[in-house]
Amino acid sequence: MAVSCNGNWQAGKNVLESNKYMLDNQLYCDVKFKVGKAGKFMSAHKYVLASRSPVFAVMFNGGLPETSGVIEVSDIEPDVFDILLRYFYYEYKNVHSTTVIGTLYAAEKYDVTDLVDLSRDFLESNITEGTVCDIFENARIFNMTDLFDKCREFIFQSEYNARKTLFGKLLA
Repeated sequence: MAVSCNGNWQAGKNVLESNKYMLDNQLYCDVKFKVGKAGKFMSAHKYVLASRSPVFAVMFNGGLPETSGVIEVSDIEPDVFDILLRYFYYEYKNVHSTTVIGTLYAAEKYDVTDLVDLSRDFLESNITEGTVCDIFENARIFNMTDLFDKCREFIFQSEYNARKTLFGKLLA
């Protein structure tokens, strides 16, 4: 829901702070998304999305059919789409264990290479016996050979428990 623009809210803000304010307060939004399985409505600005993602640039230039009305994004959950928007608007880097795979998926889908790299680096720095199997599988899914190789190396150098967990998952 948009709020009224009373006063000079721009005063004292740099570009990123102004972008954040406009997103947070839904000022002048010109595109609406229906996001996730629950269909949460989220709004944004085409110019921001197109400036940060070649996929959105093509979409809004008439190259893809989803250019009018509400754009359905059922394969990304609202919390992850919010992370993507905040990254676009003011380079907010909020990658954590509960959303990193979704963030990686969204970054791949919309061709946001810096966010792909950030997600991959997060996964790489969080390889443990408890996470290696999931990271290994996602590295395979996203065709991240360097991350896949690091997981494989970790598994073969680790104690029996990590290998047992991996092979148990593979046999299930």
